[in-house]
Amino acid sequence: MALTTSKLPLRLAVLGIIVGLGLMATWWYVDKYDPFHLPTWQQAQSMGNFSAPRPLRFLQDVTFALCPGSLLHVFTMDSGNVMTYLTWIVAALLNGPLYYLIGWVIAMLMKGGRGTSPVAG
Repeated sequence: MALTTSKLPLRLAVLGIIVGLGLMATWWYVDKYDPFHLPTWQQAQSMGNFSAPRPLRFLQDVTFALCPGSLLHVFTMDSGNVMTYLTWIVAALLNGPLYYLIGWVIAMLMKGGRGTSPVAG
């Protein structure tokens, strides 16, 4: 009996890397062109009660949900642009294995979980 291989894990791994790089490009655009017209730190401080616009909060939530590796930015805050871009690349590359595992689990569930691997080994 031949094992059939599922292409789902590999496709999701590639999709994960593309999603990570796409979010990196989106945040670069937000940082460079400020589409939300955010005040500077000094302006926000003088405003007293400032909260981020809803689209920005939504983008932050989507980023953390679709690219969990972006939490690495906590360790590289205020380190400069080069470190930020390196962290984004690592986060995007971490998405590959994470999405692969999700695809592998989905493929196992679709096969009925009969104990056979969806990847030929």
